[in-house]
Amino acid sequence: MKFLTMTTTLLLLACAAFSQELPWRDNFNDGNMNGWTVIDDAPYSSGPSDWKVSMGELLQLANIFTNENEFDVFKGTHVFARNKDGRDYYFLARIYSSDDDGIGMLFRYQDENNYYRFITVQDPGNRGPFKRLEKQVNGKFTILAEDTSDIKIPGDFIGKVHVVDDSIYFYENNELLFAVRDGEFESGKIGLMCYANDGAVFDDIYVGEQDTVYEEIKEPDEEILTANRKLEVKAMTLNIWVGGRITTPAQVAELIQSLDVDVAGLQECNNDFGGQVAALTGMHLAASADCYLLSKTPYIHVERLPVKGVNAWTNIDSQTVSVYNFHIPWDEAGDHAARTMVDDIFANDPVPLQLAMGDFNDEHYSTQITILEEHMRYCLADLGWAPSQRVTWPAFGFYGGEGAQTIDLFFCNKASKGRAIDGEILNTSPVISDHKPVWATIEFPADKQEIGPRLTRVIPCFGDDMIELWFDRDLDAQSAENPGNYRITPVDGGAAVEVLQAERLKHPRRVRLSTSAHEYDKTYRISVSNVADEFGAPTIGAPMDYIVRANLLTNADAEEGVAGWQTIGGFTAVPQRENQTPYTGELFFTGENLQPFSAGRQVVDLSEFADDIDAGRLAAEWNCYFATGYEALGNIKASRCEPYDEGEMIVEFLDADGVSLLQASSKRWDTLYWHPYGETTFIPPGTRRAVVYLNSYRKTANGESNDAAFDNAFFTVRKPGYQHGYGRNLLVNPSAETGDLQGWNVWGAMRARAHEDNKARPLSGYYLISNVGATSGEASQSFDVSQNAEKIDAGEMAVRWGGYM
Repeated sequence: MKFLTMTTTLLLLACAAFSQELPWRDNFNDGNMNGWTVIDDAPYSSGPSDWKVSMGELLQLANIFTNENEFDVFKGTHVFARNKDGRDYYFLARIYSSDDDGIGMLFRYQDENNYYRFITVQDPGNRGPFKRLEKQVNGKFTILAEDTSDIKIPGDFIGKVHVVDDSIYFYENNELLFAVRDGEFESGKIGLMCYANDGAVFDDIYVGEQDTVYEEIKEPDEEILTANRKLEVKAMTLNIWVGGRITTPAQVAELIQSLDVDVAGLQECNNDFGGQVAALTGMHLAASADCYLLSKTPYIHVERLPVKGVNAWTNIDSQTVSVYNFHIPWDEAGDHAARTMVDDIFANDPVPLQLAMGDFNDEHYSTQITILEEHMRYCLADLGWAPSQRVTWPAFGFYGGEGAQTIDLFFCNKASKGRAIDGEILNTSPVISDHKPVWATIEFPADKQEIGPRLTRVIPCFGDDMIELWFDRDLDAQSAENPGNYRITPVDGGAAVEVLQAERLKHPRRVRLSTSAHEYDKTYRISVSNVADEFGAPTIGAPMDYIVRANLLTNADAEEGVAGWQTIGGFTAVPQRENQTPYTGELFFTGENLQPFSAGRQVVDLSEFADDIDAGRLAAEWNCYFATGYEALGNIKASRCEPYDEGEMIVEFLDADGVSLLQASSKRWDTLYWHPYGETTFIPPGTRRAVVYLNSYRKTANGESNDAAFDNAFFTVRKPGYQHGYGRNLLVNPSAETGDLQGWNVWGAMRARAHEDNKARPLSGYYLISNVGATSGEASQSFDVSQNAEKIDAGEMAVRWGGYM
């Protein structure tokens, strides 16, 4: 251990707390960063930062570092909390890093250029290894103490700072590392920092007047064990399909244990399989029909449902939760089952904390979901998930007759004010279920009166005078449609944007704002106040920043018919199709005339951006609203829609000679109501044009038309702020888009096929396939890379490869 010459043994004196309101803790189990402020140190590379709370830990996952005087400052991003008058305190944090770059703690923090810091760096390429105690004064760092031995990252340690008067002590895992005297800052906030570290985890933050270690920090007992407090329940659902013999009980049990869930629901299961999973996990089992419910905690009540499913009550953290696992069919039978659940089951459940999960059709504006949402709320929408961007089914093989769906869902009682704070759709290897497993953490608040709607997304792709807001709760129409409840200001100063009109859309969580003109490529901040949910609770949460960019497509909203688009097949613009109406304006694009394939095609000239493109400093942002027209089934508008055709957006980047450098696809979607698909794609050097396609595919097995719908297509370019380093696709005709195998060396039974064949859903309309019954086939291409020999020999070149199979 190394000390400065000024280090000495000190007598510690007790001092007043100066309104510090200590002790203070944050273990991030509430699922948010409330109380913390994020600062990214500009100018930065590979940013912005990615601070977030997941599974009760604070993460920072972006490789962000300042490229100005990098090795003088070792800065990237940091967060701070507490009050500025914090004078003498102990500050502890549990720290883990999977990266070998900078991570540390800030204390007596004044502002982004004035504080004390402990930082540790392992990477020799970034001047490591070292541990330092430093101070920063007006942007300049001075090293107070340094050690180059026993670096703890990658790895974990407990950091502890003790500041009293002008004495500073830093401990690693409760062992003294540095002790110095410095009187630059007498008080200040606390913080956490990362430099070029994309694997940082922080937890169990503690600030107090007493010296303590983590084992001695205990939450109060009696006063928190009440029924009225915040509760988090982590749940999981997966469709086993035992008849398909996809998986084993041991594989399912291993996944459930690895996620450490409170409850798990299995569907299309049997008693033998469900019983083995319960035995292997040590969880309690409840069963009915083909649904099996697992719980860490014992059941106090179990009931078979009059539909396919089971309900059980269990105590989680001393609060009773009523958990449902059910398997609802589609079409009219599914609608009747949903009505039974709402009218006869949920409404009569005396337990206020209700959580439902299982296998049922997710399509918003299907009657099944509309019925369920009378009493329950669709939790995964809280995470900003759109069905057009998340898929659970199929989990394996090709798309089935119903298309790509999210049909494994979580709901909770609306009146409980629960919301999803974390979750994921899992891709497992091996594939272990018919549908991809889904997990979510549902947070039930302590005081339901204070929990209002949050703004989750701003969509600025409708021109300079319109934006769309997404909230995580159903909104009260009167407050949502009051323009005075929204304030838009430029982040870097200037005139505010006036909100002229606010309209709650068909979806009760979306609001469309008509505004005065925004300036393109300028960052704006929107603040929402007094917008209430259906229970009257006002909006909570921080303002949100967004940028409006110019759309390089012409007639992107179909208001001029198909002008500006080259049409293929029956591509057209219509005011209505079956039950579908435009998302904005009077018209939208669709396929027509029973064509198996219809498309609109538009070329965007990018030659004016050639310098930035060739330097690897330009990206394309592109998206579109997708929907499918649908017809009534019987005499009700039922869950399964007909004919259920599919839409796809493709962007192809071409060089000056028309050679395809890269092709990006949204894949195919068939949502009942308008959902946006959005993506950012790095533009390959050499690109001079982008070709945008809107493709409508007729599903011939059940299609009576070709009705995939598109509105508000969007394509623009932006500078990401760093050189992306991505090259071009070297393959010729990579998707067989010429309609044949031009450019490929073919052996055996390989050939090109158009659009679709039974269950296959190709990207771009064509794909490579081997003949049915053929024993083998091969298509290959060769490349001469000798012109890159120097870069290859220097280890400065990589190859990206892959494809859809």
